[in-house]
Amino acid sequence: DGYIYGRGAVDMKAMVAMELGVVRLLAAEARAAGLDPARDPIPGLRRDVLFTCTADEEAGGGAGAKWVAEHRPAWLRAAGGLNECGGVSLTVAGRRFYPIQVSEKGYAAYRIAVRGTWGHGSMPREDNAAVLAAAVIERLAVAGPTRVTPVMARFLALAAAELPADAAAILGDLSGGDPARAEAALAVACDPMYARALRALLRDSISPDVIHAGIKYNVIPGDAVIEVDCRVLPGTSEPDMHAELVERLGPELAAVCDIELMVFGAPVEAPAEGPLFDLLVSTIRDHDPDGIPLPIMAPFATDAKHTDTVGTPTYGFSPLRLDPDERFLERFHGVDERVSVEALRWGLPVLYDVVRRFCA
Repeated sequence: DGYIYGRGAVDMKAMVAMELGVVRLLAAEARAAGLDPARDPIPGLRRDVLFTCTADEEAGGGAGAKWVAEHRPAWLRAAGGLNECGGVSLTVAGRRFYPIQVSEKGYAAYRIAVRGTWGHGSMPREDNAAVLAAAVIERLAVAGPTRVTPVMARFLALAAAELPADAAAILGDLSGGDPARAEAALAVACDPMYARALRALLRDSISPDVIHAGIKYNVIPGDAVIEVDCRVLPGTSEPDMHAELVERLGPELAAVCDIELMVFGAPVEAPAEGPLFDLLVSTIRDHDPDGIPLPIMAPFATDAKHTDTVGTPTYGFSPLRLDPDERFLERFHGVDERVSVEALRWGLPVLYDVVRRFCA
């Protein structure tokens, strides 16, 4: 049906395939000139091209990019880096946008141990750990207040300038005019897929994702464990997020909970201007004159957190021109991940042109 299916097709093997495709093209050009691409300069290039591919990004990169940054930094240190999840088209009100990732939220994963009292299921009690855990989840699942970062303010302004008046008004309210009205409009007028992404990009978010409680149907559990995925905006520290959890729980629930940090990664940001970013913008326009490139923050984390530690400004740029009806954002970590062959055929020469022009 024109699609390649498989776990990770979207996140992020499509990008790996295009990166490898670019390297193969450059290597073929060197060999055609009688050169060894591993040792000799690629014809027409004044910079080296590094292709560094690791696993373990989903677990913090301790056995992947983080390890490389700490033990083999030369494999990541460069004038610029290109990474997953940007330059992918999305169509809104007939306009085709290409958000380029210049920033990403941080993450803080916590394990919350809930203390209750063991007992017989025939005699229900208020300190049932499963019941307490349900109350914890209910309080943490409520969306917090909005906060518009500079990157998102610019994204909203640039997008609004290209959209019809009604859609532009919603984005204007999101950026500070009337958040409550904008939220109501999002629920009615915006595709739920895009609404979820916008909500995540405008606040620190908390998602309770794992719960363990109970050993038998007739035994009241005396303990429960909840694992929550918190994503933090630039400007929110790990202590800030921890304090937010405690505040959400309230004194009574907090008194029966132990909150343990599992892993933390700080937000990162690269300049939304300069030679590499400007080249990403112009190359998108060269290949799609009707396309509208603009900077954005990603709601999730990437290995840019580790390239940042070695001083490499890194952009999310895995260029794909998608069918307007493709539910791309819903395929991350979902079932039936897929990427179209036509999107890859469009994206490979875009990525190649960026690499060759930046390194020429």
